[in-house]
Amino acid sequence: MRFDKLWRSSVWLRVLALWLLSLALGLTPAPHSFYQVLHMAQQAAAHGEFAQAARLLNQAATMAPWRGDLWEKAAHYALLAEEAPLALNLLETGMAQGRYPQKGLSPQGWLDLGEAYLRVGDLQAARTAWDTAAVSPEVAAQALKRRAQVSLSLGDFPSAASDLRAALQYAPEEAQVHFLLGLLLAPEDPFSALAHLEQAAALDATLSTSVRALRGKILAAQLVGEPAYLLVEVGRALASQEAWELAVQAFYRATQMRPDYAEAWAFLGEALQHGLSHAEFAHLPSAYDALQKALELDATSVSAWMFTALYWSRQQAYPRAIGALQSAIALDENNPLLYVELANLRASAGELNLALAALRRAVSLSQNDAEMWKYLVEFSLQYDYRVAEVALPAARHALALRPWDARYQDLIAQVFIELGDLNSAQRFLLQALQLDKNFAAAHLHLAMVYLVRGDNAAAYQALTQAIALDEGGEVGEHAARLLAAYFP
Repeated sequence: MRFDKLWRSSVWLRVLALWLLSLALGLTPAPHSFYQVLHMAQQAAAHGEFAQAARLLNQAATMAPWRGDLWEKAAHYALLAEEAPLALNLLETGMAQGRYPQKGLSPQGWLDLGEAYLRVGDLQAARTAWDTAAVSPEVAAQALKRRAQVSLSLGDFPSAASDLRAALQYAPEEAQVHFLLGLLLAPEDPFSALAHLEQAAALDATLSTSVRALRGKILAAQLVGEPAYLLVEVGRALASQEAWELAVQAFYRATQMRPDYAEAWAFLGEALQHGLSHAEFAHLPSAYDALQKALELDATSVSAWMFTALYWSRQQAYPRAIGALQSAIALDENNPLLYVELANLRASAGELNLALAALRRAVSLSQNDAEMWKYLVEFSLQYDYRVAEVALPAARHALALRPWDARYQDLIAQVFIELGDLNSAQRFLLQALQLDKNFAAAHLHLAMVYLVRGDNAAAYQALTQAIALDEGGEVGEHAARLLAAYFP
């Protein structure tokens, strides 16, 4: 009996093994080239070649169309490569495969689909995609934040605030969400706004300065009962965070509340010049029209004249820019920063003597401000204009005001490099690095001294140090170019 059971069991195992073998033989194995393409895509992504990675993964996904994850990963790399139409095509192809329960995309896939739609200008489709993504807790906070940003770009502040509140339920420690929600609430609910702003500063110390300034302005606006003024301050805070699209909406909303508020029109005119391209801004006035409106409302607005000067400067219409800035100076003749800007315009127009006169006026108004002397030095160095006569005494004066500041040790060193006094330049650069060993610019300028002297080993070390301290920054990139030129 036991033998009979064993025999029947062994027969069943043999049948099962044969069935599994036949199933395996029926599968289509991935070709060797498939794994080669995957490896190449991985290498391309590791080197930051995202467009190439997207195309390789597209090729791999075509070989294995049931792999929805490959379509999505290819789309993600396409977004990183700023190729939104390709990303959209890849995600729609992946959606059609139906690998995931929600119409064929993973939560991250829906998040990326919304981003792709946003970049091709289909805002409603973007919001719909993020609605689907927001159902999944792992990406809900990101989806809600992106949806809030679209609402803001459409001027729908209440919806944006609602989305940000919902996002905080999933990510209560995100300082930027608290900060943005605080800005949105400031005009209508200042006490709730202050609570979120304080929380933002507690979570991210870099926001403390902005929060302190906003606290005072919110409280002051409460006293005068002027919500349009507060919206302008909110817009300025958003602009300081480089959130220009949101700043535009804040300034525009202020003009709608108070059409006679010249400052709101002036700031709107400036904000409109910062790379806005979405179709939803088509109903807004042009930057020029907003600035003209500000001047019509109040010809004594320094902000309106200053922003008008900046407008004409960007058009390289320097005579008009200078005329507008001179109007601003006539209204605020003791403001040294206006003279600094006038000097920039004069220099751009090739009027170096007049530029120098404007900078000397700025310095005379602020004798104890080292930054003003620094502007004078940088002007002289940039245009190679009377360096010994202008830059050297100005650099010495700035350093006397702030001898403990490595930036001013470095500044005078740059003057000595220009004058060919390498010994003095090296001495001040080494002093700068004693004050701040992580000052990338001082390492870069010290490398220049070493290169002129032919001390390549020391120059190489200084350049690599500058790159390490400022990777991706202006100083780091300059050092990288020198490294490539002298040490190929």
